[in-house]
Amino acid sequence: MPSATPFPRGPSLLTLYGAEDLLTSAGCPVCRYVAEVDDRFLAWFALQAHAEPGMITRLCESLGLCPRHTRGLLGQPGADSRLTVVYRHLLRAARAYLTARRLPGRSCPACARCAAAADRALDTLLIGLREGQVRERYRDLGGLCLPHVRPAAALGGRRRAVWLAQTALSRLTPRRSDLAVLAGDADADAAVRARLRARLPATASDASRRGWALGQGEPPRGRPSFADVCAVCLAAAGAERDCLAQVIDGAGRGTQPAGQWRALCAGHLQDAWADLHDVWPDARGVWPDVRDSGATTSDISRRAEAAASLLAMQREGSMAWLGEIASPPGVWAVINPLAPRRRGLRRVAGPPGCEVCQARAAAALVAAERLRQASRAAPAARGSVDMLAPCLRHVLSLRKLDPRAGEVAVRAAAGRADLLVAELEEAFRKRTWAHRHEARGNEMVAWRRAAAFADGRVYGGGPPGPL
Repeated sequence: MPSATPFPRGPSLLTLYGAEDLLTSAGCPVCRYVAEVDDRFLAWFALQAHAEPGMITRLCESLGLCPRHTRGLLGQPGADSRLTVVYRHLLRAARAYLTARRLPGRSCPACARCAAAADRALDTLLIGLREGQVRERYRDLGGLCLPHVRPAAALGGRRRAVWLAQTALSRLTPRRSDLAVLAGDADADAAVRARLRARLPATASDASRRGWALGQGEPPRGRPSFADVCAVCLAAAGAERDCLAQVIDGAGRGTQPAGQWRALCAGHLQDAWADLHDVWPDARGVWPDVRDSGATTSDISRRAEAAASLLAMQREGSMAWLGEIASPPGVWAVINPLAPRRRGLRRVAGPPGCEVCQARAAAALVAAERLRQASRAAPAARGSVDMLAPCLRHVLSLRKLDPRAGEVAVRAAAGRADLLVAELEEAFRKRTWAHRHEARGNEMVAWRRAAAFADGRVYGGGPPGPL
């Protein structure tokens, strides 16, 4: 009999021999390459890496993956058994960080791999663009999306940067520019983020009164509770949702002139598009047409107008900073070696700050300050704050900002980590063959609460539950 296919020793790096390997179909070549690297990493983690000591050690150094990649793990088949084991190790490492007064020193390994893949693809593409045949194929297939045009322009030298910006500007016409040009390929995680935003309560007090009766589809033993919600993440997510709603409403009413528009980042443009259409990409990452969303004719017309207005305003905001790169240097800039245009493109102003990102950051700062003041208050005054226990990420940042207030949150977080570890141990024991017939309770979904405790952004600031 033939032997089984062995597991890979690590995620493949998708070897690139030249720019021709990237320019195989229409769309941003870097987005496509990074998406394939990302998928292979998550598949490799599910097959093998979740049980490798090296990967577990690496995850303990960063206390897990980022929210987006964590959601990717949570949605995989068999995630309950795998992540029950993984979070046992992560929470023990978290307990050590809390006790030893240390901070995690590493970033998300999946994000690091994606960043390396993007750099590798950009370098390969820029080398290939020295040839005229590759440049023609690049133009025919559409070229880079705007989020990848700027790093490519910063790496490619002045002449190539001007050519890249001019090529991108030629695509930003009212009839040709679309979401893929302005924000990159469709983000499959946008569907999950939209569902998580829809679960959020209007206010924190509203969530407390209702006791989080928002856990649609959650079994009784795993019904979310308000104690699993981070106050800072909830405030930031609520501000993000409200600001997105204002952007969509302003686009639909035409109350935001294009000249005063502050361009959204790629992620929040994808979020606004998903909320506007009320549909999400399929398993292939393809966005369905708004006409397939089950809306009425008037809703379809209104959403189509708002979508066109949103893209038009985003296009105007993007053309402003692209024009600074695409404008050729004057005579004085060519003669004077100290002229700004001869010093490189890193000084060229980028797109304006995303107003949704700014609203989210401002709300998080206010909530963090409120949490800090409540932690420094007398124990009798902390009752209302204890209901909104901060996630581990905000506990560690609070201790770094204010050691005195942080110690209160650290003690609560350490006790919570111990309880979660005990639940995970019990869940692991009941998953073994010898104890498979024992009654199961809330400990079987402790892996979801552990993910929310490590980083409240995993569930969009809301309670843990099915994605």
